[in-house]
Amino acid sequence: MTPTSRRPGLAQELHYEASVRVAQLLRDGETRRDALLAAAAACAEAHTPAAAERAAAAVLSRLGIGRRRITAASGLHHLLARLDERAGRQLLTYVVALREPVLAAIVTEVLFPYFMERATPPGMSTEEFSTVNANGLFEVAGAITHAAVAAYARRRFGVQDESVTRRALRVLGKGGLLASAWMSRASARCLGHFPVGGLPDIGCFAYALYAVYGDDGHVRVDRLRAGLFVRLFLLRPIAVDYLLERARRCGLVADARSEIARLPYGSLEAAVAPILHAHRMER
Repeated sequence: MTPTSRRPGLAQELHYEASVRVAQLLRDGETRRDALLAAAAACAEAHTPAAAERAAAAVLSRLGIGRRRITAASGLHHLLARLDERAGRQLLTYVVALREPVLAAIVTEVLFPYFMERATPPGMSTEEFSTVNANGLFEVAGAITHAAVAAYARRRFGVQDESVTRRALRVLGKGGLLASAWMSRASARCLGHFPVGGLPDIGCFAYALYAVYGDDGHVRVDRLRAGLFVRLFLLRPIAVDYLLERARRCGLVADARSEIARLPYGSLEAAVAPILHAHRMER
């Protein structure tokens, strides 16, 4: 398998409004695929009808809606329809990262090492990465350029189309995880991306516990610490402990003091109401 086939291109934006609209319709009992596609297309970030149709299909796919008839809204749909916008954007960004390997790879192999470990992405020397990252302009400021991300994706995964990496950074920006600012040196001007900071909402964290890391009513904390959720939100190990304790106080985790966290609800669907209650209480 070639690197390109392992890391397919990221073809779509975040499409938050379209995703929320589909989730709301599913929550209200709409199960017709054509109706969901039409609603998503009407809200999608697209400039042509054909692009809107492609975006709508991507929205449904990211939300786990296949070509078969949908019988009921899932826990994801209920959460996305009812979380506030900040938390909903976080949740959708996490869902997209789970579905889009190129976005997950950029987060895991470029952004997390650079921002959290002060490390160069694997396969590139410090000098090489500094050169493509605006010749060290952002080393003190603590930001990363699109050129640096694109260079790594091109070398590591064979992604030649820079629109893919630009779109990945936009998705993270629209999800509220990255911000950007212009910096200048002499006659050069460059856009740098940097973490927004702050902890993820309890709704997004609980989704990860129940839908991604939950296994027979338990979560292995070491697996959580090593997983995509931690890397996407650029969390330190102590932050995971804090989030687990916060979830325990909200009744979403029965025991967070060992390396195995016990989940009191048998499924994400069963936990939706408590998750939403915890989300409202922490706003």
